[in-house]
Amino acid sequence: MKRALVAALFFLGILAAAHGDCECDPRPLDVVVVLDSTGSMTGAIDAVKKRIQRLLELLRENAPRVRFGLVTYRDHGDEYLRKGIELSEDFPRVTAFLRTIQANGGGDTPEAVEAGLEMAYSDKDMHWDARAKKIAIVVADAPCHDKDKPLCLELTTKAHTRGIVTFCISVEGTVSFFKELSAAGGGKNVDIQRADDIARHVLALTLDRDESDFKDAFPGEGTANPTPAPRVSRMEKHAEGGFVFQQLHYEGDWDPPHATRRLLRALRERAGVDCAPERRVVRATDESLLKEPFLYITGHGAVKLSDEEAARLKTFLEKGGTILLERCCDSELFDRSARELARRLSGRDLEPVPESHPVYRAGSAIDLLEHTRVHGGHDYVMRRPELLEVKDAHGRPSILYSPSDLGCGWSGLEAGKSCALRERDALRWTVNILLYVLST
Repeated sequence: MKRALVAALFFLGILAAAHGDCECDPRPLDVVVVLDSTGSMTGAIDAVKKRIQRLLELLRENAPRVRFGLVTYRDHGDEYLRKGIELSEDFPRVTAFLRTIQANGGGDTPEAVEAGLEMAYSDKDMHWDARAKKIAIVVADAPCHDKDKPLCLELTTKAHTRGIVTFCISVEGTVSFFKELSAAGGGKNVDIQRADDIARHVLALTLDRDESDFKDAFPGEGTANPTPAPRVSRMEKHAEGGFVFQQLHYEGDWDPPHATRRLLRALRERAGVDCAPERRVVRATDESLLKEPFLYITGHGAVKLSDEEAARLKTFLEKGGTILLERCCDSELFDRSARELARRLSGRDLEPVPESHPVYRAGSAIDLLEHTRVHGGHDYVMRRPELLEVKDAHGRPSILYSPSDLGCGWSGLEAGKSCALRERDALRWTVNILLYVLST
């Protein structure tokens, strides 16, 4: 019994070590926005809410695990002093609450900033995650009442000792109070027009990187310049039109926190492909599986399927679907499982694609990409990306397999740990693979 326990603990230690340098296990991110909704914000509130939504979308797109909360405050004697919703992964709920906020009340210039901060910093109201990187973002155009300034600074300083970093976004130019507040909270103060800078600062803190690494991480608003997409004959057969990125939910570690939204945005903006902004998670037995021609399977361990599930995936392939298997974090278990699954579903072995294969020209012209010499490292070597394939009787891709990690790089950011491909190259290569699938 004792030997069995020691062996089990040793095995768990190996697994923990294997994931220790993995980009798939970042610290979660908790973000609470504290918004001034007094009357002085009337002329700016709609534009400010759009800026806040963009800020949240940027964080949600680039941080693998994120929750948002929202607090709005006015002044003493107004319709309400403060109200909000606690931290949640339910992004539509948060943005729906944001849209309901209207500016009113106030009367004098100072506002009850301390009331918003008390609620935002409260564990009881917000349910902060002790493991998370914790961020509060104050968005306002006026300072607190003079008598409440020491309380605001005290609240923010104490919150900082609990790990909550406070940033401030000034709506009407620079207000010295917000510079002091953000300094007390370990953050920064920026003008509303530079709200994207807050997203960069927050991501730098969350992913333990330097802020300069995020200088070009986000495209400007309205700067998308789509290139013409290749003929997408599979999509022409869709009654609904757009491409749907389906991901398989199977028994096991099926869902590493990859930035799928970022990938789909790149597919839209770089290649002009009409696609749903979110992935669709399906099980092999779901009726909806057969309604789309693409299925993505990834994970760290074995892909466990019942006979019924395997039969359903065979039917998916027989109807002209394509399965993309991706090995996350150099997992040996997944590698063996992926090759066995390909044989089980098609009766054939995966074969490396030749250098002349159209996938290398499906979008970007790709020859050599930067790969890490060591998993999770920063030292890169140039080589051709690998892809294995099984084709159907009509010469179309039935099963594709990337033995190199793709999803850990979909954030598109230029620094930090790379599981296999450097981040920018992982995004480019995956877009090429999807365009190849869609063009067949």
